Amino acid sequence: MEQLLVANSIAVWLVLLGNVLLTFALVRKVNGINQASSHGGQPMLPREFLKVGQAAPDFVAETLSGKPVTLADYAGRKVAFLFMSPGCAPCREAIPTLEGLQPKATQAGITLCLVITSAREQAQAFVTEPGVSLSVLVTPPTGQFKTDYKVGGTPFYCLVNEQGQVEATGFFDHAWHFLTGQWDNASRQDGVPTPAMLEGAG
Repeated sequence: MEQLLVANSIAVWLVLLGNVLLTFALVRKVNGINQASSHGGQPMLPREFLKVGQAAPDFVAETLSGKPVTLADYAGRKVAFLFMSPGCAPCREAIPTLEGLQPKATQAGITLCLVITSAREQAQAFVTEPGVSLSVLVTPPTGQFKTDYKVGGTPFYCLVNEQGQVEATGFFDHAWHFLTGQWDNASRQDGVPTPAMLEGAG
C-alpha cells in the first residue's frame, strides 16, 4: 500500500511539472507573437544587425517619380533610413510622429528618409493618405537594399553618418526613442540663446 501511495505521489508531481513546463512554453510563444505584432506583424527571428562603425552598404532605390538613388547621393550628410511597409500598422501609426520629428532632426543635422518596401503604386498610396512630406525611396520587398541593411521587420531604421558609416540601427524600440530624444534635446539647445548672443543683442 505504501509503495502505491509513493507511486501515486510521484505521478502527481510529474503531471504538475509537465503543466508548469507547458505553461512556460505557452507564455514564451505568446510573448513572441506580441513582439512580432509590434514590428509589422512579421515573425521575430534572431537577426544580426549591421555593426556600428561599419561602412553602410551601397544600394539602388527609386524616388516616387522613378529617379534612381544610391548611397552616394547622401555623401557628406547624416541620414536616417526609415524602413516601412504599406501593410504594417505600426508603420502607419509612426508617420505623424516622424512628421513632427522632421524639423528637430533637420536642426540636429539629420535627414529623415522613408524607405517603402513595396511596389511604387503601393508606396504612393501609403504616403498620400496621411500627407507625408518626408523624402521617400521605394525598393522591392525582397530587394537588396532591405536584405543588405538586414531589415528583419518594419518599422526599422538605420542611421548613417557623414562618412557613410552605420551609427545606429534596429527596430523602433527604446534605443530609437532615446536617439530621437537626443535630436529633440539638440534642437532645443540650438534654439536657446547663449550669453554671447544676449550680449550682442544688447
